[in-house]
Amino acid sequence: MSAKVEAVPGGESSEQMLQPKARRPRALEIRHGERGQLEVTVSPETLRMYAYGLFGLLVLTCFALTKGFADVDYDRTRIFRIFGYNNVCVYLDYPPAIHVAGYMWVLFLVPWCGYLGTFWIRARAKSAAGLLPERAMRCFTWLTFFEANSAFYFIHVFVNGPEISGLSMHMHPFTIFIVSIFTMSLKEAWYFIVCEELTPREKLYVRVAVAVHLALMVNKVITQINAMLYSQGRHLWKPDHPTARVVGRVLDPLWTLFVILVPVFSAFALQLKIADRVRVNFEFVERTRKDSGV
Repeated sequence: MSAKVEAVPGGESSEQMLQPKARRPRALEIRHGERGQLEVTVSPETLRMYAYGLFGLLVLTCFALTKGFADVDYDRTRIFRIFGYNNVCVYLDYPPAIHVAGYMWVLFLVPWCGYLGTFWIRARAKSAAGLLPERAMRCFTWLTFFEANSAFYFIHVFVNGPEISGLSMHMHPFTIFIVSIFTMSLKEAWYFIVCEELTPREKLYVRVAVAVHLALMVNKVITQINAMLYSQGRHLWKPDHPTARVVGRVLDPLWTLFVILVPVFSAFALQLKIADRVRVNFEFVERTRKDSGV
């Protein structure tokens, strides 16, 4: 089997979006050609939205299981004892939710890694066409490798519960994943500014969003590191200090909402309308006994 990969126009400019248009291209299109040829066209951003949908289903399922079946004292959870408040993670940390979450995370990985892979393929096609600098492509390659492995490593969050394996083994995969979510946003902003048709105002919005995300990510990562140190008898500051509690109660949910709502909004408001898609053409390469030396 051989395959030909290319980036194809997936949308229109901001001005064209204001005009009446025909049917919008589907997120996934599969066409059959002559002699068994198969043409697959996919939108990377749509795969990312599917992943977000599965993650939302994971959280809602675990919330229902924890509320309905888990025996949890919310004033004595490991998170509350460290930070002085709970966050959404508490609904994923206890049986039966933690057992279901691991399976659902594997389902989430399918579109998530599909997004990472098709984004890289599209960027590689742009680079081959001279539309994306080679240094950017090298950076995208290393970041994609890091982001995929961060998602695989995250499974340890469900393997090492905070009450069983200790806080550090539970929080370290999550901390790495927090960084990877930011690098994904940075990479996508970089790609869209360079390769897609954004207006000056849209470019400004993208840069501001990345800057805000960076600030929230740095705060979240440092807070995570401090909590892991605190669980081992060291700390940069006392995580349950009254000031730290107030700041954490604001910035923790703000980070959560930002990394969920901003990508979803930007995808539906802009990216799905203008982003190029990826087309892969498959065809079988016929071989005979003579070709294989049999």
